[in-house]
Amino acid sequence: MTEEPIVVDVRLTQADYMHFNKWHFYKRNPISSFLVVMSYLSIGLFLLVNLWPNRWIQCEFTQSLYMLILPFFYLVFIPYSVVAGYKKMAKSDPSRLEMHYEFLPDCIRVTLPASKVEETWANYQNVVETPSHYFLYLSSVQARIIPKRDLSEDKLATFREFIDRNIDKTKLVRG
Repeated sequence: MTEEPIVVDVRLTQADYMHFNKWHFYKRNPISSFLVVMSYLSIGLFLLVNLWPNRWIQCEFTQSLYMLILPFFYLVFIPYSVVAGYKKMAKSDPSRLEMHYEFLPDCIRVTLPASKVEETWANYQNVVETPSHYFLYLSSVQARIIPKRDLSEDKLATFREFIDRNIDKTKLVRG
């Protein structure tokens, strides 16, 4: 008996891209998480140095502005870049946000408006399941984003079975 494919039509939103990039940048990479914490500490130190009444640390205001470079980069620039990239892509070629997937026991067929590709489960380096999405990583920086909102309860259960059967447990992250 052959299993029926799971057919999913996906239209990615800005929120989907933000969710993926937050996971990819902040949770997947422990160094980035450390730098985000350091960013908040830098902001705190900046406020402490400049607002403490006794000025127990002798530091000019202009010198202390350097403490805000790291927070600006991690807390402002990177999220802005993700949103700007999404908007540029959505404006230049909105069809790139629409994908048709067929999940089969032995492969995944991906149909984009301009191309069609068939990928074996072995092509995926790892799979991440979050409460709202699946990220199927093809490389360290490229992933297929599957929002769970596009899967019915039955499809979601079958999809989980496909992943459990086809992805090595060491490559599967649930969280």
